[in-house]
Amino acid sequence: MFKFSYILLFLILISGIWLRHLNVAGNNIAFDFDQIEDQFYTYRLVFDHDPLIIGRAVYGDPKLHHGVFYYYYNFIPFLISSGNFFASIYWNILFNAFTAVIIFILAKLLFNRDLPALISVFIASFSFEMIKFSSWMTIDTVTIFLVPLFYLGLWAYSKSKNFGLLLTSISLGLIIQSDLTFLYLIPITLIYCLIFKPKIPTIKWFLISFFAFVITVLTLILTEIKLNFAGVKTLLGFNSFFSDAAKLTMAERLYLFF
Repeated sequence: MFKFSYILLFLILISGIWLRHLNVAGNNIAFDFDQIEDQFYTYRLVFDHDPLIIGRAVYGDPKLHHGVFYYYYNFIPFLISSGNFFASIYWNILFNAFTAVIIFILAKLLFNRDLPALISVFIASFSFEMIKFSSWMTIDTVTIFLVPLFYLGLWAYSKSKNFGLLLTSISLGLIIQSDLTFLYLIPITLIYCLIFKPKIPTIKWFLISFFAFVITVLTLILTEIKLNFAGVKTLLGFNSFFSDAAKLTMAERLYLFF
């Protein structure tokens, strides 16, 4: 049964990659303003040798910026292919498809059975949304792979595995680097602590995980220093910076946030 599960996992994974390949056949890709801008940033990194620290601005306020992780993640296919966009797409496809393996491990740990894990893998591999998102060439593409790693780390730490705290810290930092809207995972982490009451980490593992998180968000910190903390001020003054939000009460904003 053990061998059969892994053979089935492999077949589902290959089928998922094949479906993602079919999705982009005939140049069936989204190539709008976001994609052009993010590929341009990668171009600067690869060909202009411009080390990127400040990412592109968040739509709605130019003082708030996303991170630059995607451009470094996209560096290898962009460099090898001399900027061929399909190299970036197939790079995304591989990571998107292999997300199913992370989900398999997480589901296996959660349910301690192969069947729920295989069902989870099947859903992830054949999901229309997952397949379509695999061809996107934007900053948040990689979060599809990183978010399950974040939850895998939380679950591992709830089972007293110290590496889980480190995995959560690194993946959380890279997720926020990829898309600032994933800041919502921070209150989710606090809710997790209240519900599961994981053990207090040792000083060693706390410091290792803390500094790992700081390193992964270092460019965001440097961006805020460079721009005189304009992004932090924007987030703190959300109701005055974004006209749509100004019409909402604090309770309505919190409701939408959660």
